[in-house]
Amino acid sequence: MMKENFKRAAAIITAVLIAVFFTRCQQEYEAAGVPEGTKVQAAKEWFKEYEGKGDNYVYLQNLIYDWPGAIVKQAEDGTETIVIPIKELKTDQSEIWQQRLYL
Repeated sequence: MMKENFKRAAAIITAVLIAVFFTRCQQEYEAAGVPEGTKVQAAKEWFKEYEGKGDNYVYLQNLIYDWPGAIVKQAEDGTETIVIPIKELKTDQSEIWQQRLYL
């Protein structure tokens, strides 16, 4: 009898924990608003236009951007930054530096 009560209590607690977990995930998703992919796509379109017209074209023209690898980061103050990896053209593969474009 006690064993059955314990199993029933464990099942109820597990179900409640799973429900809480999924509720939190849903709330975080809804709070995020615009999906990350949409933000990255909008930034890509903006940057394409800027890249051709801006004064920095000389510095940007030979870089290869890894747009599928882009992520949206949020600073402590709530500012969103899109970080785009740049495929590196290293002459020595043992070098450890990385290039990123921040928008």
